[in-house]
Amino acid sequence: MHSAMQNSDSGLTASLGRLSWDDLRLLLVVASTGSFKSAAMSEALATNTVRNRIARLEDLVGCRLLERSPSGVVLTHKGFHLREVAKEMAAATSHIATGPASMGRELHRVELQVSEGIGTFWIVPRLADFHKQHPDILISLNCSLVPLNRFRSSNCIALQLVRPEDPNAVCGHLGSVHVMPFAAPDYLNRFGTPRNLQDSRSHQLVIQTNEVMRDDFFSLLFGDVPPASMIALETNSSAAHYWAVSKGVGIGMLPTYARAITRSVVPINMELKLRRDLWLAYPLDAKKSKAMTTVLAWLRDSFDSRLYPWFSDDFVHPDNFEHHFGDSNVVRLFAGIMEFGS
Repeated sequence: MHSAMQNSDSGLTASLGRLSWDDLRLLLVVASTGSFKSAAMSEALATNTVRNRIARLEDLVGCRLLERSPSGVVLTHKGFHLREVAKEMAAATSHIATGPASMGRELHRVELQVSEGIGTFWIVPRLADFHKQHPDILISLNCSLVPLNRFRSSNCIALQLVRPEDPNAVCGHLGSVHVMPFAAPDYLNRFGTPRNLQDSRSHQLVIQTNEVMRDDFFSLLFGDVPPASMIALETNSSAAHYWAVSKGVGIGMLPTYARAITRSVVPINMELKLRRDLWLAYPLDAKKSKAMTTVLAWLRDSFDSRLYPWFSDDFVHPDNFEHHFGDSNVVRLFAGIMEFGS
């Protein structure tokens, strides 16, 4: 075993020249599927073959890359580092393949059904990089106010806040979305910052109501429906709801990741926090398609709570995003996150 590598991530990178790219790519598949068996099915290999090839990787780099968890296997710190290096190699290879010789290659379409807010503010900013790495995959993005319950085709993936009811679908908990009150700095300068739920009764409210997002905030405040005099705007659109809050129309409930992508809104520290499960679902035969497994892996990475703590099951206050994770060696917290709004 190579003991020097056990204490240094740079040792992993230095050993890349001796590693098989096929084995590195297999590590990516195991990490994305969360089990040796699923990876074996995806790659049309025997499960023992997958185990042996990962063991060969671990032997070459001199450290464990995977460890067992209640839901399957997860990457160790060193495994996570090696996966990131392997992803960079895959991206570089993809860029090489996007030259003139790649013109006319077959395009694989994957339909992604997602709730409007997550689709607009979290998925869309990442699509450009995905397309650069996978020009042969066309993502058809359907940002819907109504959650999907039944799959229409084998190339459809659902990412939503309501678990699909389709008995023939694979469905897993991807993470959590935490919601709390937010307002624009301009609004708070004009009307003050409520310190508790009672204080908020004297403020203007922006309400979002649709099939997914119910007005839980206001039912907790009033037990039913807030007085009409308090409602500045009511909308069923996540985008309209965000823009109304960011422009100072009133206080609204936003996901905590709003603070990671914009400084146009600030969290209000009241004793109110809501948590919603985020579900990833797809048809049973989806993993027969390489395009589908690629998109599934990309989605899991996009909601990895080690990279993006606002999607963890435990609540992390927006003020603590950088403080809580700033010393982590695992991630660059805000890489690639856009700033929109003024």
